[in-house]
Formats: sequence, C-alpha cells, structure tokens
Amino acid sequence: MKNTSMRNTIAIDDGIISGQYHLRQLCVYLTQRQFDPQPMFTASDIPNNILDDKSARISYSQYRQALLYGRNCLKDAAFGLHLGQAFTEDSHGLIGLSAQCSANFQDALLTAVEFKKVFSPITTLAFKQAGNYSYLECKMSLSWDDEAVTRLLIETCFAYLFKAILALLPEIRPQVFFEFSYAEPDYLHDYQQCLNNHLHFNGAKNRMIFPTSCMQKTLPMANRWLLEEVEAIKQQALHAQEPRQGLMDLIETLLLQKEPAISTQEQLAKQLNTTISTLKRRLNKHHCSFQCLWDDVRKHQACEMLENVDTSVADVARQMNFSDVASFRKAFKRWIGLSPQAYREGMKAWLTGDNQHGLMLVDAQDEDHKPGHL
Repeated sequence: MKNTSMRNTIAIDDGIISGQYHLRQLCVYLTQRQFDPQPMFTASDIPNNILDDKSARISYSQYRQALLYGRNCLKDAAFGLHLGQAFTEDSHGLIGLSAQCSANFQDALLTAVEFKKVFSPITTLAFKQAGNYSYLECKMSLSWDDEAVTRLLIETCFAYLFKAILALLPEIRPQVFFEFSYAEPDYLHDYQQCLNNHLHFNGAKNRMIFPTSCMQKTLPMANRWLLEEVEAIKQQALHAQEPRQGLMDLIETLLLQKEPAISTQEQLAKQLNTTISTLKRRLNKHHCSFQCLWDDVRKHQACEMLENVDTSVADVARQMNFSDVASFRKAFKRWIGLSPQAYREGMKAWLTGDNQHGLMLVDAQDEDHKPGHL
C-alpha cells in the first residue's frame, strides 16, 4: 500500500491505525536513539510522506513490521516498555489534554478508553469495576501468532499509561497492580523499573488494577471550562476518524451482547453477514477458532464475576447458563487451571499483599496437587 487512499482499502481483518500518533512517536524515539527512521518505512512498506498527511492510516501488519524494525535496530528486548515510557503527553494531543482536564481519575481513564479505539485501535482498553477494585484491561484487536509482538504492544500501552497516570496522581504508584496473560520475560528488572513490583504473569488477562477508592480523586489540573472546549473538539475528531474495529474485537463485542445472544458458529456467521466457511477462513487467518474465542469470552466473564465477592460460585454458574455448579467448575478449571474458589482466594491474597510472590497457588481440589496460575 503506497497511496494515501489506503483508509478505504484495508479490510476489517487488518484494521487501521493513524500514522500521526504511535508511528510518529516511534520515529521520534528512534531519532533520539541515533537511528534514522527512514529505512523503517521502506522495510514496512509505509509511504515516506505518511507523517505529512493527517488523514493517512496504515495496517496492523505495517505497524507490526515497524515495531519489529525498531526493536531489532536497538537490540532491546524491553523495547515495548522503553518506547511506551518515551511517549510524551503531546504525542496523544487531545487524549492527553482531555484526560488531564477531567474532573476525577475515573473520568480520565474513561477518556483514554474512548480515544484509544479511534486513534490507536491496535489494542483496545476496557474499564471495569468489581467491588473494591477497578480495572483497565488491554486487549488485542486481532490475533497474531506471535507472542513477542503481542507482549511488545501490551508493554508499550501499559508503560505509557502508567507514566501518564503518575503525572496525574503520583501518590497512586504503590497501589497499582499489573496482571499479564503471558509468561514472565527474562527482562523482569525492566518491568520493575518502568512499572513497579506488583506484577503477575501467566494470568487470565492483561490489565492494570486500582483501588476503587481512588476513582473519584480530583485531578490537580481539573478544569471544567477547558474540558468543555476540549470535548467539542474531541467529538469532531472522533467523527472524522471513522473508528473501525479489528475482527477479533468485533467478534468479542458480538459474543458479549445479550440480544441477540450468540453461542454458536452459525449464529456468529449470520451476525457478520457471511458464510460459515468464510468465517472459518477468516478465523484461520488469525490462528484461532470459534471455540477458542467463545471459551476466552466465557473465561473473562467468569473471572470478572468471581472477582466480585458478593457473587457466589453458584450464582456465577447460573448467570453463565451452566446446567449445574459442577459443570461450571470443570469448565473453569480447564480455562484457568484453578477451581473458581481457588481463583477468587488467589486474587484476594495478591491484592491484599498476603501473597507477595504472585498468584501461583495449589488448588486444593486438584488431585495431583500441581501448581496452577491465575
């Protein structure tokens, strides 16, 4: 793709990302590290003049190649963390300004969620609450058969978010927890330096966890009048950017909806206005299957319900339409490696500091007594 009309030619499978934010910041970071970013454009099949066209966008695969080029140039395993930390407030323009002007911390997080899907939809954010804790979950908009790249994108997102959050509320640092769905990397020290020591790997999700009590904290730069001006400009920008969803993100949205409820591949194909064979082919392109996506959505739903201490395991099983509690326990054990109760206790122990070494637990109901991971 070498023309600026690319925004109308990229299939929904590939998704789109603006060239004005992460790509621009990637060029700035490479320049700061004494590397010429121009060869990166050639290697990634990205037009050299893309930064001059504010409406131009690139595909996920092009951005992926650009990130890999940067990581290989610098020979930096923790490239994602360092790139995220290098992002500046003005690199996200209205996102940063709108968040800083928000009345409280929760409004700032919701602003980040709203903007993320428009200006940088390569990953999406979701804000959720469960009892005493609030979550900012980061998900991939599509599936790549490349854990290292997925990890790099999650690292970039969290490193920048954490830096921005500390600029707003520096006192929150020791109260933020990080959960990652992938294995602990060799460069753990970089995680501790860029984030903090409250880290858990091999988890169920990729998310930042905050005490809900922090959500209503007033921000030092809160400005209602300025926020109203920013909101007006923001809505124009959101409309102009024509947000689109990656295939995985779109499918997850459909699987989570209640009306019409979707639980089979046939129902999903109908909602996507396609055939089952075409759906299978598109999913194969992303190295996954309907069953894998369905299990993943159900797993996340179950975890969120269990993290609410007011919801019993029986209630979770009933709300998720399992025939009985035993069937739910069996499915959850297959998804997570722990029983529902062990998962709930492990999460509570980690967040309250009773388990300083992560969430590796022995499930009492496991006859082999092998360690599991949350």
